[in-house]
Amino acid sequence: MTEAVKQLALRLKAKLDEVQDRDLSLEAKLLLTEARTIAAEITATLGGAPAVLAGQPARKRSVLIVDDDEDVQRTLTYLLPKRGAFEVFTLSDPTQAIALIKARRPDIVLMDLMMPQMTGFELLQRLKADPETSSVKVLIGSSRSYDKDRVAVLESGAHDFIAKPYNVPELVLRLNHILG
Repeated sequence: MTEAVKQLALRLKAKLDEVQDRDLSLEAKLLLTEARTIAAEITATLGGAPAVLAGQPARKRSVLIVDDDEDVQRTLTYLLPKRGAFEVFTLSDPTQAIALIKARRPDIVLMDLMMPQMTGFELLQRLKADPETSSVKVLIGSSRSYDKDRVAVLESGAHDFIAKPYNVPELVLRLNHILG
């Protein structure tokens, strides 16, 4: 890639970062995420610009998905790495989550609220009560998106709540927002 194109790509990234710092609506943030992805694809096509131009970290961030729905697991395992620098691993049984979190130390846990073996509320309470896992970042997803459920999830220590079925651009935005 020529030096001039590199400079244009860096200017574009700077402008996108400038917009990112503003207080935007969720829709505007989703559009911004898409614009960053398109800018990265353009620069990559022109000669392989570094991932930082796309606003993505060089290191893949690990996401543990705890969900008893195998279709959700398969879909997100396929889509999340394509939408960002994510390494995804999954677990169907929430009763095994604490041991896996201690062993793998994921950057964030995306968990379902309603699971047969243990609810997301119960798992979240156990995570927050254990000194080894109390600092783990948690995003709760559920088709139960009543206001009282959202408030209860946030009061229990989750970093955010997202309604199911997942809107993947919104999910990526929320993951990136929590991870900083």
